[in-house]
Order: sequence, then C-alpha cells, then structure tokens
Amino acid sequence: MGRDQSNPKDPNHHPKPEKNAVLKVDATIEPEDAADAQSRQRIIGKELRRWYDNIVKEPVPDELLDLLRQIDRKEG
Repeated sequence: MGRDQSNPKDPNHHPKPEKNAVLKVDATIEPEDAADAQSRQRIIGKELRRWYDNIVKEPVPDELLDLLRQIDRKEG
C-alpha cells in the first residue's frame, strides 16, 4: 500500500523533502538594470511560479492520504 522509500528505481519512490528546504533562484537570470524594480519583480515572480509548479506536481504523501481517509470514516 505504501510507497517504497528505499528503492529509487521504484516508480512510486518519492524521497522525503529536505527538512530545511530553500528556494534556490537561478543566478543566471539578472535584470538588465539592478535598480529596475519591475525587472526584479518579474524575475521573482517567474522563479516563484517555477517553484510552485514543481511542488504541485508532487504526489500527496501516503501519510496525509491515510489521515484524510480516517477523517472521512469518522465523518461518514
């Protein structure tokens, strides 16, 4: 039922996220003018969208699904 956390070749293998994960910004993207606030905002927005898109593609952890099932059983 659960995912195999020990075998990276398993298609259901999803390593646990790092405890202190940090948003890493692509350092190759630089505004033409450092003083241009709009350029910086566009860069930040692009990086946040990329980060968000990667997160929403990840599967829901089995532990959370189990908790949701427990709640459904209690409410049903």
